[in-house]
Amino acid sequence: MWRYVLRVAAVAIALLVVPSLAHAADRVIYTITPGEADPSVTHFLRSSVVVFDRAASAQAPLLVFLPGTTGDPARVQLFLGKAADAGYRVISLSYDNEPAVMQACARDPDPACSERFRQSRLFGGFNTPPEETIVGRLTKLLQRLDLSHPDEGWRGYLASGAPDWPHIAIAGHSQGGGMAAMLAKRMPVARVLLFSGPPDFVPQRRAPAPWLATPSGTPIDRWYGLYPGNDPLAPLLQQAYAALGLSPDHVRVVSLAPAATSTGPFDAYHISVIADRLTPRAPDGSPAYAADWAFLLGSAR
Repeated sequence: MWRYVLRVAAVAIALLVVPSLAHAADRVIYTITPGEADPSVTHFLRSSVVVFDRAASAQAPLLVFLPGTTGDPARVQLFLGKAADAGYRVISLSYDNEPAVMQACARDPDPACSERFRQSRLFGGFNTPPEETIVGRLTKLLQRLDLSHPDEGWRGYLASGAPDWPHIAIAGHSQGGGMAAMLAKRMPVARVLLFSGPPDFVPQRRAPAPWLATPSGTPIDRWYGLYPGNDPLAPLLQQAYAALGLSPDHVRVVSLAPAATSTGPFDAYHISVIADRLTPRAPDGSPAYAADWAFLLGSAR
């Protein structure tokens, strides 16, 4: 039930206007390949997407979104647009998101397997070189944005050559939600948004992974979660959010039918909370989960 695959498509390397994001006259969208930000990166080369309004303050918090397993950063434009509406500058970040942690740890009896896996993808080690880590890629992307657009304030999200975490909110879907959660455990981020993740558990015990209950560097009142009650992973997600310590009034359990039928080995409900093609729509065509997204995002203005 945990093999969720999104088909990906190439994204042009350019400053572009994406129709679903371009309703604001001063909205800017960049796509940047990992190699453009850091030529030493040679794997997982989908482009990252950067979205912001020129009217946003240079002190506006940055929201970093991490897609799920095989997810394309460009396939969540509706959510990215709503985050920009809320006042964030937004990066949908390309990173090494294959395989899923549940695949990697399915037969490993070590209860710390998922923690070790996520730690390596975030910070390095365990066959993940520094340039391929999530933190490494984000750092290089921010440096590239500062070099290419020095008047836009990207340097404000860096401190001593690393991301300035108190000014950065972190969000993620599925595997990306687990990466966001572990990052928020390790660093004091501005806000945490979890979409259908993390479902980390110890297979032999069917119990939440131990790392979920470890102390958090980010105060728990900054954590928010959303998942579909129809998701096959819903029982695991309910346990995970409880283990993380999320307040019940910070969790939204949704139930709308996906906008399209599943066309691959993934569950449509699991993906529909964030992916453009499957996100349910209101009668006017807007995303039906817009109010739920807004609740998780809060206001960055």
